[in-house]
Amino acid sequence: MKYAAPLLTILVLAGCATTKTDIRNDPEAVKYDPATSARIRIITSPNTQGYFVSGQTCEQFFNVSVRKDAESDLVTPAHPSGGLSGMLTNVFRNNVIGMPASIATREINSTPRFYDEHVVPAGKPLIVRLYYRDSRLICRPAPRVFTPQPGVDYEFEYLEPENGFFSQYKCTTAFRTLNTQGSTTTETPTETAMCIHSPDGYHTVDLQKLNDILKAAGAHSGQE
Repeated sequence: MKYAAPLLTILVLAGCATTKTDIRNDPEAVKYDPATSARIRIITSPNTQGYFVSGQTCEQFFNVSVRKDAESDLVTPAHPSGGLSGMLTNVFRNNVIGMPASIATREINSTPRFYDEHVVPAGKPLIVRLYYRDSRLICRPAPRVFTPQPGVDYEFEYLEPENGFFSQYKCTTAFRTLNTQGSTTTETPTETAMCIHSPDGYHTVDLQKLNDILKAAGAHSGQE
């Protein structure tokens, strides 16, 4: 079966704690129709890369669409002048389309983080993957997989592990739904399915099944 070309956007963000400039992305903003689309905000930190894929499931994208020898054909830089260790003035910016502010965005200037906002189709599968990478370490949380609802705003953020830098490599991707009523925005932590790699390829695994797998792996490890 031939699948439609996915919408894939690469995020490469770096910098230090400083004042960020909000850049209005009008071509992206005009795509938004609350009846047929949703908006996502992706927050990353220095040495963090990420991308999202709209319109394909975990199995379709990772097992069929991604060609290991030509993956660059699928990516579009969100910050063309940026890089993993780039400290260029023109990457100290947030690309915005009018999403409501969140706790994370209000505190963005006191952190080394940046964010980009995008319009995505509602009712179609969406994959979001964020991961850390430098010359010594890499930490890849499992990609998040869900179906955006029309007119809803979502926020994703790469989180480094608690209890020590890269302790047990337990980095995660935080996912929040932003609900706005009047001038008030409520942030709700939201669980999604994960895209898990196994010997026979990638598979979508819901939270309950993932917990069962982790418990079984822990029990097996304890028996050895």
